[in-house]
Amino acid sequence: MGSNYVKNPLLAKVLNWVATMLTNDSADVRVAACICIKCVSRSIKSLSAGLFMNEMIVIPLIELLHDSSVSVQVAALGAISNIVVDFTMQKLAFISCGGLQQLVHLSKSMDSSLRLNAVWALRNLAFLADIRCKEETLLELTSSTLVSLINDPEPFVQEQALAFTRNLVDGNINSIELVHNEDCALLNAAGQQLWSASRTEVQIQISDIDMT
Repeated sequence: MGSNYVKNPLLAKVLNWVATMLTNDSADVRVAACICIKCVSRSIKSLSAGLFMNEMIVIPLIELLHDSSVSVQVAALGAISNIVVDFTMQKLAFISCGGLQQLVHLSKSMDSSLRLNAVWALRNLAFLADIRCKEETLLELTSSTLVSLINDPEPFVQEQALAFTRNLVDGNINSIELVHNEDCALLNAAGQQLWSASRTEVQIQISDIDMT
């Protein structure tokens, strides 16, 4: 992980310094470091260079998902959401570091902001992922939890859960088969939201899902 990290030595030096701030004693500093990483990781060039899939950044970010401050956890989720859009090997590296398990854990949080941002990160993890990554993600999350998230009391969580489902089925027949279980619970949940959703954005996500 991070084999391309030295290709941009100046940015790498800056990120190394920011990474040290992820473990700062001040929650405000930890939040600021996460926001910095989130902003810089918006660059496709930086993502494609593998600058963020470095142990000095990924592991502290994952550890911040256990932070005692909800603000820090939310900020860390925001940074992770950008980073996991990266390519297949980086997604698998993130999973191998325990990141997936913690995202799934936070997707079940009673705090709606944590649920929302955790599902958002899962959505991006599934974006253009290969079948192995998708299988591991759904296995950890479980179909029953995904159904619960689609039916979440918060419409914004519903929207991200459906966007995750859309990314999950995007691809070949193997991807589509991931959401076809015996009782068609995911299909039924999506169908119910199509008629009952309070936000147009939720209905748009449903219409974009091709499960056929």
